[in-house]
Order: sequence, then C-alpha cells, then structure tokens
Amino acid sequence: IKVTVVGGGGGQLGPGPGCTTTNGSAGGTSSIASGTQTISTVSATGGAGGQYNGSGGEGSGSGGDINSSGWTRIASYQSPSAPSIYGSGIAPGAGGGNGYWNGAGGGAAIKFLTGLTPGNTIAVTVGGGGSSSAAAGSAGVVVFEW
Repeated sequence: IKVTVVGGGGGQLGPGPGCTTTNGSAGGTSSIASGTQTISTVSATGGAGGQYNGSGGEGSGSGGDINSSGWTRIASYQSPSAPSIYGSGIAPGAGGGNGYWNGAGGGAAIKFLTGLTPGNTIAVTVGGGGSSSAAAGSAGVVVFEW
C-alpha cells in the first residue's frame, strides 16, 4: 500500500491596522501511526500562518520513503500609496505562500507499507487548515493507494 500524508496549510494574515495584526495560525499535522498494526509513524507538519514580520515557514514530512517540505513564496506587495495587492494571485494555505501575508504549505511524506496484516488497524490523523480572519489554510490529506 502506498500512503501519501500532507499537512494542513497555514492561515493567511488577517486585515488589521497597517497589516501588522491578526497573524494566521499554523496548519495541523497529518499522520499515520500504529493502531494494532506495527508500522513506523509517518507524518507531515502543517505550514506556518502568515505573519507581517515574515517569520515562520513551510511544513515538512518525516518517516516516509520520500519526504518533502511545503511550497513557500513571499507574498506580493505594492506601495501603501497605491492600491494594495497583498498576496494577490497567491492562494493561502496548502500550496500557498509563506511569510508576510499568506500561510505556508504543509509538508508531505510518501511511504510504501508492506507486510500489513488484514484486520489490523492504522491510526490516521488529518491536520486541519490554519485559521485566519482573511482566508483559512486548506486541510491536510491522507491518501491510501492499493
């Protein structure tokens, strides 16, 4: 069985005076772990929420045969004297931008599971998208392929 685990995307920076308030929250971690089936934990952390100061970053994957970080990009910006285009054309959350306004994308991990026993269980957690007063991040996902 091939399993793909993706963390939730961070929420976008919300509107506030000078865009300096209401940071978006981080996306949740998605994972698969042992239930009654013995497997190693495979997880993908959520991306950071959008922040005015540009701190935070993308989520990351761990425990997979293939692990990757979420996609990041600095949001666009235009002079305060001109119409604002903060984050214009960039989807917030998973697959979105990083740092100043938009939330970062969640990480991902892909694992090929072998030796599973029918009837045993695997614990699955799907991370939620980060919250925001502007635009919430997308929820994570866990996909099993057989």
